[in-house]
This record gives sequence, structure tokens and C-alpha cells, in this order.
Amino acid sequence: MNLDPMPFALALGSVSFVIAVIWGPPLIRLLRKYRVGKQIRVELPTAHQTKMGTPTMGGLMILVPVLLITVVMNLANFLSGFDTGKAILAFFNFEEGSTLVGKSILLPLLVMVSFGVLGAVDDLSEVRGWWGGEGLKARVMFPLQFLLALITAIALYHPLFLGLHEVGVPGVKDVVDVGIWYVPIATFVILAMANAVNLTDGLDGLAGSIASLSFVAYGVVAFLQGQFPLLSFCFTMVGALLAFL
Repeated sequence: MNLDPMPFALALGSVSFVIAVIWGPPLIRLLRKYRVGKQIRVELPTAHQTKMGTPTMGGLMILVPVLLITVVMNLANFLSGFDTGKAILAFFNFEEGSTLVGKSILLPLLVMVSFGVLGAVDDLSEVRGWWGGEGLKARVMFPLQFLLALITAIALYHPLFLGLHEVGVPGVKDVVDVGIWYVPIATFVILAMANAVNLTDGLDGLAGSIASLSFVAYGVVAFLQGQFPLLSFCFTMVGALLAFL
């Protein structure tokens, strides 16, 4: 017997929220201890100077709960042949091979971790004064982002992974098979989304609030399409993002 997808996803979001709330204060204390704080340029407005020393790398507050929950739920499915995996599945009243947890969310998880590591290096380089103390230059950051986006797009397209090659076009009833063109399209979308979030992150809470609403929408779409593992991942992200706000 399995839990219904939507209640389970909402439960995961609640767990993610609680973990992030508990994990947040120790993380902030740790960042303050090692002086991982914002460096504000003197030419910026006076209002921005009050943010000097504010802990950066706050994305860890989101990344850790989502990573923890996703890995635990997938390990239970992968280890279903062992007593430990069976015990976890039994605790949640899941059958082996449950559609509520699955390999399809490992790719977005890896993408999130990869871009998170890239962002952490950028923040640390600015705080510690590496490479001039201005963070990763655009000529370094963009090629790295492009490489990560391209690898992700290939994984989405390749038949050994997810084998996706169709896109939905607004106003068109049926999906469009774009074949190999799926790779450059997906690469562009991933790059655009990553940089859009970065540009939105100028005002406190703006990026987090927009991202949480976006993941709710993605989760609803995933639910309507029967992509329940992705639904679970989206609402796990929503819980962590709301705690971050």
C-alpha cells in the first residue's frame, strides 16, 4: 500500500521546513564564527552598508534539508533488497518500487548540488579575497554554468538516462518532438533560469519567495502529469525555501 502522492509531498515539504528551521540557527552561528559574511563595496548606497558581515552561503540552509530527505528516501528504495531498506519502506507504508520515490529526481538533485557548489565557491572567493576578492569573474562563471547546463541537457536527452526529446509549446495542443534540438533548448533554459534567480536575488526574500511559488507551480504540473517523484522533490524545495524566508 502507498500513500497518496499529494499528501506525501506536502508531508515531505513540512519535514523539510522543520529541518531547515532547526538547521538554520547553527548554520548562521557557524558562518559568523568563521566570518563568512558579505563584503559591501563602499560606493554602494548607505542602506547597503548595514548588510556588511551578514552571513553569506545561506543556500546551505536550503540545500542540506533537501539533499538529506531526497537521499534518504531514495536509499530506502535502492536498498529494498536489504533489511534496512525494507524497514524504511515499511515505516512509511511503501511498497518496493514505490512511485513516490525514484531515480528521476536524482538528476535535478545533482544539478542543484552542482550549481550550489559553484555558488559556494563564488561566495567564498569573495569573502576570503581569492582572485581579487570580487568572486568568480563572468568569464569563468559563465563557461562553468554552461558546462553544467550542457551536461544536464545531455543527460535529459540521452536514452540511457531520461530520454526526453519533446517540449510543450503554449497554444499547441500536442507536444512537439524536437529531437536532438532538445539539448540546446534545455541548455538555454537551465542557463537562463540559473542567472534569472541570481539577478533576482538583489532584495531580501525576493528570490526565495519567487522560487517557492515557482516550485509550487512545478509541483502541481508534475502531479497532473503523474510525475510523483518530481512532485515530492518540488514540495521538499518549497518547505526549505519557506524556512529560509
